[in-house]
Amino acid sequence: MPPDDEDRVVSGRLLLGASLRSRRVEAGLQLADVAERAGITQSYLSLIERGNRLPPLPVLDSLAVALGTVASELLTGVYPWGTTHAPADLPQRAPDGRGREYRQDGSTSD
Repeated sequence: MPPDDEDRVVSGRLLLGASLRSRRVEAGLQLADVAERAGITQSYLSLIERGNRLPPLPVLDSLAVALGTVASELLTGVYPWGTTHAPADLPQRAPDGRGREYRQDGSTSD
């Protein structure tokens, strides 16, 4: 995979995870609550929220239902709060171990 595409995949995982976490926290739900409703383990949901895993569409759909929304809402601009930049709590380093730094403006340290 070309480096630019790989960066987009990592960024997408991080942003989707942040979107899921934001909606879960807004709903006042714990990881265990959403995981049970979606039929997945709490540890798997944690990996998704941290951007370490990209869920397959059936899992994303189950998560959306567990959060009282639809999958497309979780993916719309990936920023459900209507901003054009990453949330402040978005990890600044990719979870892929390469040490690439991701900034809020979308640029990287490379």
